[in-house]
Amino acid sequence: MVTCEQQKKVIQAKIKSGSLSADFLKSWEKRERQGSNVFENGIAIPHVVDNSDNERILLNIGVFDTDVKYQDRKVRIVFLIGIPQKLNHQLNKVLTQVYDLVFAVANNRNIYNNILDYDQQRALTQITEGI
Repeated sequence: MVTCEQQKKVIQAKIKSGSLSADFLKSWEKRERQGSNVFENGIAIPHVVDNSDNERILLNIGVFDTDVKYQDRKVRIVFLIGIPQKLNHQLNKVLTQVYDLVFAVANNRNIYNNILDYDQQRALTQITEGI
């Protein structure tokens, strides 16, 4: 699968940079085998617990120019989420907001289209412009 291989490369780069734990890739692969992470409107949300000491939530957004196959479904947007093993109140709140963002993208065509047109050189807030 094209997207899974691309996602694997993203994860490997994040591990190499120290943004994710070394075992994140194995956890992600196991999670991929357990069930679908693809939701409505061509959005995939692979999410795994990150066993590193990082006290932050990793959010990596992959946007494709055309539909790609991910878990045998067509996908245009992938939200890779690395969840810290220890969630305090603040991180739990942020994680909820990350999932709220994902579901807002899935349910709002304007936000969805802004993601598809997202310029990675600009701030992430560009996504919500025009709402």
